[in-house]
Parts: sequence; C-alpha cells; structure tokens
Amino acid sequence: MIKQLSVIDLAQRLQQPNPPVLIDVREPFEYEIAHVPGTHLHVLNDIGVWSKTLDKSGEYVLICHLGGRSQTACQLLQSMGFSKLANLAGGTDAWAQHVDPGMRRY
Repeated sequence: MIKQLSVIDLAQRLQQPNPPVLIDVREPFEYEIAHVPGTHLHVLNDIGVWSKTLDKSGEYVLICHLGGRSQTACQLLQSMGFSKLANLAGGTDAWAQHVDPGMRRY
C-alpha cells in the first residue's frame, strides 16, 4: 500500500532535516503553471528512464495535479523495488489551497 501524505504534513516535513526528494510527474506545461518549490520534474511517461537514475533506498514524494498520476508513479516505482514512497494527496491543487494560497491553480 502506498502512503498518502497530506500537504500540511509535507510542508512540515520539508522544514525538518533530510527532507524527501520531491518528484513532479506532470507534463512540462503543467509544471510551468504551478509547482511545489523544490520539486524535480520527471514526466510519468518517461518513468522507465528516469527511475534508473534514482537511489532505491531514497525517500521520495510523488506529486501531480490532483494525486492520480503520482499514485500511479508510486505503484510503478514500488514494483521496481523502491520502498520509501509517498503520494501527495490532492497534489498541487491541495498545496495551493492549504499551504500556498498565492500559487496559481488550474
């Protein structure tokens, strides 16, 4: 089962030492509209390529617009042997609503 991380919990976690790596799996045009600061853009369709560059022992939070694509990314990474994964529940839309009201929504 994939851990679901709330945007409030992620905001708090990012203030602590050794925060997780944030991976945004949306398309580049979506990322340009709005993204959580500090995220790395890795398009979901290219997961077979970019997953090979990640440390399987690393801690990752996967992010998309509403949480669906990032959930899929988590499941795919889990099937590849990654274990420290979390899906950002509600995605960038929830981040804009609850953490950064100045963030553009779409």
